[in-house]
Amino acid sequence: MKSLGTLAIGVLLLSSCSLAPVTPRVEAEPLGKGNVKIAPYLFPTPAFSVSYGATEKLDIGADIEQLDLLSLWSRYNLINTGTVALAATGGVFISDGPNKAKGFFLGPVFTTKLNERVHFFSGYRFSRSDYGPCDDGFFSGCTEDHFLDSDITPRDEDDLSNISQLYFGVSINLGRSMGINVGPTCLYFHENEDSLNDSHLCGPTLGLSWDF
Repeated sequence: MKSLGTLAIGVLLLSSCSLAPVTPRVEAEPLGKGNVKIAPYLFPTPAFSVSYGATEKLDIGADIEQLDLLSLWSRYNLINTGTVALAATGGVFISDGPNKAKGFFLGPVFTTKLNERVHFFSGYRFSRSDYGPCDDGFFSGCTEDHFLDSDITPRDEDDLSNISQLYFGVSINLGRSMGINVGPTCLYFHENEDSLNDSHLCGPTLGLSWDF
């Protein structure tokens, strides 16, 4: 029961806080020049992602999470054997929601194909976030005293400035250019000094995708 409670709290926090982008990149293979993919996610946070094949190796994209966090990113394919693929990703983000933030993120994505319908993915993302000062322009009106003033436990913004995300899972081609992505994901807060909060949170990944 304790593990179920921990998972429930992790899902709640992951899906309710605009800390930094958490929508996983589940492809290391390039989309191909001129191709488009859209992907709505329910977990780890409600999100909508769209990506476009700018070249045969470079994809660009945008994610909207929680309706208030916007990410612009790119993904460059480094290795693609047809079975195994490796890509480097990076981008910038800005949030104008209750938890105002801006920053950048980067990391690798690895995929391996089991067959034409199933592939496994894994990735790592490091995010650097800036939460203030609260009286400057974009950040006007935010709260310095209690960042994430939630029903769980408030966190100080410094505890959340550097975040690592590790995720892995499986993507299944359902046919008609539609796929489903499932797996676990975990966040680690490098600067956490709050004894009342864990330095890590874990929850599920669940999303769909369509290729055009």
